Amino acid sequence: EKKDEWIGTKVIFEISKKGDKTQLRFTHKGLSPEIECYDSCAPAWTQYLRDKLLPLINAGQGIAR
Repeated sequence: EKKDEWIGTKVIFEISKKGDKTQLRFTHKGLSPEIECYDSCAPAWTQYLRDKLLPLINAGQGIAR
């Protein structure tokens, strides 16, 4: 119901090298269990990153617009 829950939150991507691999750390700062959409948003981020972003990274592609 609340449409303003994400106002003031930050989506953060941290990219670093770990051995001979690249590590990507994703944080949605401000998304917490107290927020109404947490139970649906947290798993949705996981699914999006795993099913959409990771295959593009592994294939060496960007997102077409």
